[in-house]
Amino acid sequence: MRHRFADPKSAREVRARKPVLAAIDRFWKAFARRTKDLDDLFSSKKSWDLPAWMEDHLGRVSPALMWEYGPALRGDGHRLVITSESEIGLRPLVDLVLARAPKIRGWDFLPHRPRERASLLAPTVEARTGRPLPAMRVKVEPREDAIALRFEVAGCRGPRDDKALSAAWVAAETLLGEAAVETWIAAIEVAPLAKRAPRGAVAPAGLARAFDAAVRALRAELPKRRSSRLGAGSSAALIEVEPRGKGDFPGRSDGFVFVSARPEILVAAARPGVFDSARFSRFGERFAYVKIDGSKGLTGSDFGDRDDVEQALDRALGPKKLGAVFGGGTGLRYSYVDLALTDLDRGARAAAAALRAGKIPKRTWILFFDDALQEEWVGVYDDTPAPPAAR
Repeated sequence: MRHRFADPKSAREVRARKPVLAAIDRFWKAFARRTKDLDDLFSSKKSWDLPAWMEDHLGRVSPALMWEYGPALRGDGHRLVITSESEIGLRPLVDLVLARAPKIRGWDFLPHRPRERASLLAPTVEARTGRPLPAMRVKVEPREDAIALRFEVAGCRGPRDDKALSAAWVAAETLLGEAAVETWIAAIEVAPLAKRAPRGAVAPAGLARAFDAAVRALRAELPKRRSSRLGAGSSAALIEVEPRGKGDFPGRSDGFVFVSARPEILVAAARPGVFDSARFSRFGERFAYVKIDGSKGLTGSDFGDRDDVEQALDRALGPKKLGAVFGGGTGLRYSYVDLALTDLDRGARAAAAALRAGKIPKRTWILFFDDALQEEWVGVYDDTPAPPAAR
């Protein structure tokens, strides 16, 4: 279900979202009525079953949403974190829940667990894992466009030790913040604690500094200019791949040849792991693509070929500084045009309008490389059906 790009003109989508929106609003109304009870609970003046209450209220929005209470980020008060954790595709739902939150004095509502002081690591690990913090050290290892964390953990029995992995994940989220882990961490690995520390390993208290230095180094390698029109002074790479998938080909699974001024984006998007545009642009660009059903060609449109489509999109985006075309591709059924959008919402709408004005085939969508937007899409027309989905 779409949340960020939901179509208010689609009766089917409106019906599907209505109970979700109602559940969100009921949760916040119930929450506002219990803020005094929450104060009393956190100050040990009253005892009641908060987990059951959250399951009964927030759980009705989605049982996949996780939550955590803590002190306000600044000053007195409290915070409530609502997060989708590993269910990355639910990030737009989290944003929707928080966008409908009431303003309540003394409360912060956050979409990610924030970075904490190292002094809070031990109680946080024990609270979330149910076990004391084991002795550990960690090495920060840049890998391609992301970072791996290799933890040595006392009592670890090997790389698949669930207890060690759980402690390492909680330590990383606590010391770096959940958003940083989600964006930059490609892997968290564990190994037994050796007698001698490996070169470059640090104690947990030094993780944030080492991680921040690694991120700065990666960002220093990013292009120093915004993505520009493919062919407008930019070098392009030809990428040939084996088509995968079958049926109606979800995503880009039928593609066999791509031309790109940013080939590293296509390579990263095809690798296992979470793709986040923040790792590839120092200007806040978000990377998207147009998917065009070419089973009947471009008959009936104003476009003669994909190059005409690319030029129309660049004219729609460039003058308004909304983004640029940086590549394109051909598949067994679909054609693709890759976009770097400096304003995701306005850029997607401008691209859709340009395609609509050119009478592009009805089965044309704007889709997104980011895993957090994997359930989102923009149809070019009001009656464009949903895109092919992986089953």
